[in-house]
Amino acid sequence: GWVAPELDFISRLAGAGVPMLGTCFGAQAMAAPLGGAVAPSARPEYGWGGVGSLVGAIAEGPWFQFHHDEISPPGAAVELARNASGTQAFRLGRGLGVQFHPEMTAPLLASWYSAGAAEAVAANGVDPDLLLEETGARVVESQPALERMLDWFLDEVVGDAGVGHTGEGVG
Repeated sequence: GWVAPELDFISRLAGAGVPMLGTCFGAQAMAAPLGGAVAPSARPEYGWGGVGSLVGAIAEGPWFQFHHDEISPPGAAVELARNASGTQAFRLGRGLGVQFHPEMTAPLLASWYSAGAAEAVAANGVDPDLLLEETGARVVESQPALERMLDWFLDEVVGDAGVGHTGEGVG
């Protein structure tokens, strides 16, 4: 019962030009009510996976993935990154949606595990213990990429109040 009101809220924020950053479900929630779509993926992604960047603001992968859906961005959106599973990042006006989890750390993943995520990881053929170990190691290399993406988001997306629903300022 909470999804429909959330999607309506996101629509109203986008219409008002409020900056938004959506990760994973947040990106899906940005895409769906603004003219895009979300559907089950033929390639569920769990763990650190490759992402091909189309702009300098988003580094090539690997980025942490934890989803079984794919996004079709709204028609007015600019695709910023993709992989074999589809769109991985898009910009729509003052919104940035990323299908991956740039915020992932080993302690965050451990907290997800305590809430049941280890079972989902294992059910998708990934060893939860090895993924936790890999996450601890990859955070060091992903941190600069996260900081670069957030700097771009703050400077170009949030700071660009004059940009409508075009791709101006991407890169």
